[in-house]
Amino acid sequence: MQKIIIILENDDSFIIEKPCIFLGAGVSKLSGYPNWQDLAYKLIDRFWKRRQEIKEKGKAYTNSDCEALRESINKNNIVNVFTYLEDLNKGIYIEELKKIFNECEEKEDKKIFASIKMFSEFVDFFITTNIDRGLEKYLGLEEKYISIVSGSDTFRNLEDINGKKIYYLHGRIDKPETWVFTREQYDSNHFKPGYCTSFLEYVFENFNVIFIGYGLKEIEVLKNLIGSNQKHYRVEPTYDKRNDDLKIEATIGKNTYNIELIPYNVEEKGEEYLVEFLDKIYKDSKEEARDAK
Repeated sequence: MQKIIIILENDDSFIIEKPCIFLGAGVSKLSGYPNWQDLAYKLIDRFWKRRQEIKEKGKAYTNSDCEALRESINKNNIVNVFTYLEDLNKGIYIEELKKIFNECEEKEDKKIFASIKMFSEFVDFFITTNIDRGLEKYLGLEEKYISIVSGSDTFRNLEDINGKKIYYLHGRIDKPETWVFTREQYDSNHFKPGYCTSFLEYVFENFNVIFIGYGLKEIEVLKNLIGSNQKHYRVEPTYDKRNDDLKIEATIGKNTYNIELIPYNVEEKGEEYLVEFLDKIYKDSKEEARDAK
């Protein structure tokens, strides 16, 4: 059985059997794609540039609307921003979202994808909340190895997992019908019984999940962790000013969701240190695998 070995600077170590890697916006951001907050800001500005088109369709988009939406982002109500803008003009919403990701793809930094790819030796599949196709293209995967979880409604057991390499939890950029950004989309995909909930429950109960670049702020995902008998792990950046807050988050994560914190310090090298940290984890895991033979 493949194992991922994590050895920290303080010599704390973790041996993770039957691992699964769950990727969040922090990974795609390192490659040049926007996180959800940045994406929301970009959409607000792009809608403003097209306000005349919106007006011609019989709706208004004012400066006050922009300010109110920015305030929603500041209050961490980002889903409200996507919901409002899609309702305002769905055509512009889809078009501008695609443009943003296409522009990012043209200049993406692939170092983080190279680091993630190495772990294909240790995990059967990746789960991602990102909608870009950066990792998929870097891995050179055909469509038959991809599963877009959102919008699906059947899941039975491991047979539905075998053979797939990437699971898109929030849809994929080239398929707007699969996106999970708005409140209605969240409710349909994460609260109604069906594929997404069943899939997450199964994964959390049968794999030791390693969250990378994922903030653990989506209750729609976290609720499926409650009661899990497996131990899970959160790879999370830390720096001096954040240490106290992270201790609180770590305690809640461990006691409520059985998630162990794996910190890496970005004080000196910045967020990009994640690439180096993952490379070290891979190296340690390979050495353990060789020694076990």
